[in-house]
Amino acid sequence: MLNALRWIAILPCAVLAFYIGLGLHLLIMQLNDDGGLLMKLVIKYVAPIFAGGVGGLAFVLVSIYLAPTYKTQTGIIMMIILAMCMGIGFYLGVLQEHGIWILQSIATVIGGILGLLQGLAIVDNEPVSKKRN
Repeated sequence: MLNALRWIAILPCAVLAFYIGLGLHLLIMQLNDDGGLLMKLVIKYVAPIFAGGVGGLAFVLVSIYLAPTYKTQTGIIMMIILAMCMGIGFYLGVLQEHGIWILQSIATVIGGILGLLQGLAIVDNEPVSKKRN
């Protein structure tokens, strides 16, 4: 029963982790605004890109952590879902000529790949008694 609930919770929790990672990073950048020109440029252009990477990382890591079994396959599937969603964001960025959307989509996929690699390293280092993959 508990495993079924964990499988059901993977996608909603991963999406929630994505938005929490995105929001926390942007919030931290906003709180560090000292009013200087450089910081304003960083907040406007660089912070959304890094926030996308953090969100992608959180999305994949949470899904790997929550999966009761088949953690590797779950991470790969969630990475594919993330890449497909960011592909839509990339396409819309190209259509609307928003460079930040394009870069944020790329950064989110890169963050997801890093999350997948980190999650797989965690799965590989689990003790044999805890390994469910």
